[in-house]
Amino acid sequence: MIMTKSGLEKINQFHMQSIGLLQGDNAPLGFGTNNFAVICDKQNQLLKNIWVTGHTITPDDIEKLTDALLSFGQSYNFLAVNWFQARYYNLVERQSVEEFVKTSC
Repeated sequence: MIMTKSGLEKINQFHMQSIGLLQGDNAPLGFGTNNFAVICDKQNQLLKNIWVTGHTITPDDIEKLTDALLSFGQSYNFLAVNWFQARYYNLVERQSVEEFVKTSC
């Protein structure tokens, strides 16, 4: 998996606001650290949504997330969108990924 190859660990349980603790089959697919997570939501075995929650605090966090998003973007030709800033970032280009992580994560 792209995320684990970049140094992110698989997350097995989540606590979501207004929902509570999600574990096992009820939990979305997630990867990250104690500070942030990349969460993948599926519907009928297809990827429906991807979002990043939390914040990259350490240089190691920044590097892991940047590498993961760049690998994902280059493999699947994805964009990242910061809906609050109304901006998008091309996950195929390292500079764009670095800017996304710096301004959004």
